Amino acid sequence: MAQYRVDKRILSSEEYEEERTGLWALGLFIIGAFIVGHQIYQVIPQEWDKVLRFALILSAAIAGGVIPALFAGHVRILFFWSLAFGIVGSMAYWLWGAI
Repeated sequence: MAQYRVDKRILSSEEYEEERTGLWALGLFIIGAFIVGHQIYQVIPQEWDKVLRFALILSAAIAGGVIPALFAGHVRILFFWSLAFGIVGSMAYWLWGAI
């Protein structure tokens, strides 16, 4: 069993994977909440009461952040597979052009 050092803690491989997935979940939550909140802000009319607009934007932003955060493990795996295929594809494209 591999052990990883994170700050002053020593984690097992399962704990390390949980920590990495948690960081991805946090990042996806922030990105999703910002995008959804910004889009809802542009759609809601300015004539509405300020408290109502705030509540709608905040609730939509939280929902828009939670949904991608739930899939953080899958998104992380897809990201790295896409990165690997992109590198291999770029190398194959370069090699194909060089021949």
